[in-house]
Amino acid sequence: MPFYTLAKTNELEDGFKRVVKLPNLNVLVFYHQGEVHVIEDRCPHMDVPLATGTVEANTIRCRAHGIGFDLTTGQADGIWGDTLACLRRFDVVYRDYMVGITLDDDFLHEH
Repeated sequence: MPFYTLAKTNELEDGFKRVVKLPNLNVLVFYHQGEVHVIEDRCPHMDVPLATGTVEANTIRCRAHGIGFDLTTGQADGIWGDTLACLRRFDVVYRDYMVGITLDDDFLHEH
């Protein structure tokens, strides 16, 4: 599976946030409370970019309607929990001094 570089490890500090455009997919990589997170940069509710949202504790909150998504499970909070698709999250991969993700080429062509 191809490795997609998203950031250098020396860039990672609280507040780091970057949108990376991959074929047919935009991902948001950010560093929060000592952890790197990689998610699809799209709220499952109305496709609003999550890069403009806020991160608090273990939740990213969409700016459009205030819906929060658990960064561990992807589950929406509140009344949305049972009605919205989960936030798409990706496993972080470290290679040398790079942080990225690996994706099957079929994945990029399907989405």
